[in-house]
Amino acid sequence: VFMERGLAGSLFEAKTSPSDGSFCFDDVPPGIVGVFAIAEGLAFGGCSVNVGFGEPVTGLSIALNPPGVIQGKVADFQGEPVAGARIAPVLMLPGAKVGIPLNKLAAFGFQECITGADGAFALGRLPQGASVLLKVSHPLYAQEGLSDVRVGEQAVRVTLQNGVLVRGAVVSRDGGVPIVNALIVIRNTQPPMDSVVAQTDSQGQFAVHLKPGIYLYQAGGNELRSPGWAKLIVTGQTLEQQTTLRVAGTGTLFGKVADAKSGKGIPGVEVKLTAFGNPAELVRTGPDGAFELQAVEGENIVAIASAPGFLNPERGVVRATLENGQRKELPTFWLAPIPSYSLHVLDENQNPLPGAIVTVLRPAQVGWRLTDAQGHVPLQLGVVPEDGRIVGLAEHRTKPFAALFALKPSDASGAKVQLLPLSTVRGTVASAKGKPLEGAVVGAVFADDASDPPLPFWRTLSRPDGQFEWNGVVPYAPLRCVAQTGASASGFSARYTLEPSGSMDLGSLIVPEGGKQPTVYGKTLRWYEQPLAAGEMPTKEQRESSPAVVVYCAAHEAQVLLESLAGAHTILGADSPLFVLVVSGVAAV
Repeated sequence: VFMERGLAGSLFEAKTSPSDGSFCFDDVPPGIVGVFAIAEGLAFGGCSVNVGFGEPVTGLSIALNPPGVIQGKVADFQGEPVAGARIAPVLMLPGAKVGIPLNKLAAFGFQECITGADGAFALGRLPQGASVLLKVSHPLYAQEGLSDVRVGEQAVRVTLQNGVLVRGAVVSRDGGVPIVNALIVIRNTQPPMDSVVAQTDSQGQFAVHLKPGIYLYQAGGNELRSPGWAKLIVTGQTLEQQTTLRVAGTGTLFGKVADAKSGKGIPGVEVKLTAFGNPAELVRTGPDGAFELQAVEGENIVAIASAPGFLNPERGVVRATLENGQRKELPTFWLAPIPSYSLHVLDENQNPLPGAIVTVLRPAQVGWRLTDAQGHVPLQLGVVPEDGRIVGLAEHRTKPFAALFALKPSDASGAKVQLLPLSTVRGTVASAKGKPLEGAVVGAVFADDASDPPLPFWRTLSRPDGQFEWNGVVPYAPLRCVAQTGASASGFSARYTLEPSGSMDLGSLIVPEGGKQPTVYGKTLRWYEQPLAAGEMPTKEQRESSPAVVVYCAAHEAQVLLESLAGAHTILGADSPLFVLVVSGVAAV
């Protein structure tokens, strides 16, 4: 079993117990670490762990599966084979990635995967049936990352580009002294989010080939570090590009996050460090709420990044000036628990409405809530948005009545919302030349929503003539419609607010770069042809007589979605549509 703390970190080894397969690593530093294992006759397996300060981590489980192989060839942009290219796998896990650093494993007797004279490679000891990310590197070319490569593929083709030769220097901030053997980690901010590691020579210089794009990079070595992750923009307008990283001495900032009500430390809070305007580090508090940050000398900014179950503090930022080698204590961050919100839902006649369906939209939550006999519903939240405003939707179970609501901490108890008749909006999605666009995704957002991405209240598709219509628009809400035909091609309507039972034609939503694209509009989704894992597959007559809500997800998302759909089915009762959950190609009805 091996443990690695970051690309620039060392590799630590531990042996499993012969009796029960257990393993242990001592003195694990806080932060994200990769843990992976390998055994004779089996494939690599691993997990990613976010370790809090002073937090013991137990109960990790690593499954080792039968091994498989990925084969392929590496060529340059002219199609000529590239010899000497190194291929390293990254295991793709639910919500995380774990790299297998074959270059570091060479010191433990493992072989690197290197292409031969014909550019061919065979990368073994990978879990059968899994998908991995491949990192292909060569000193004369820009690193290439291939995502979702299936283990077992035998004809993977990788093309390496020369890229831009980025020459750099790492020097001390105070005297400009070149730093020898400094490690520079360069992170690509674009998919597949791969990283490159370079090292300075005896003159403090380094060189690396990079594809044009936006990167974040940081240098460190000999107790020195550059202040945070600086942005590096490789334009591609020139064949070479120069850069300089300045490093400074480091020290330690430490402190505590505590509950303002009980006075106890809060575990699991994310604390972020910013240095000279650059993001530098993100750590989690330990069991007693304590944290430590390794920071560069000079001014640093420490702030609360995430505290599940607690409100964002009004003054959640601390500025601290640090000297080289100094260990400095910060003031305690005091956080107030998120209150238990209560909503009172009234019908159109301002009478309490039992059985109303309430959905929390921001922060996004899965599942419905029902009001009780007096029209009340409690809202328990684990997180709140930065501005403290909670947005939700209250709907009548059987009638076309609904209302949006927004809650602040001061509205924790006693907030009311009255349901009103829904309205209708329609329009046409067209290109800049006036051509109707079929299959555009059209939705509605708050007119003044500045969040990225904005919060959609509903979404539908434009028909072959480009027209769309939605008859579930909540009245008295300032909205605008957004039409999207691709990753970045969007068109917007004017701002509008509808009266109850109102109707409005928005005219044309122009998507400037919109064009013909694949669309599923009007096509049959054959979900019923999937293998059945749970429930009873409906007959053709049942499918044709009832609408179906089909949700696709990965295995790690299945439990919460299954509970949510089962709850919706119970709430709707005889009026329920068919609810189908397709998990990795297997259906539950």
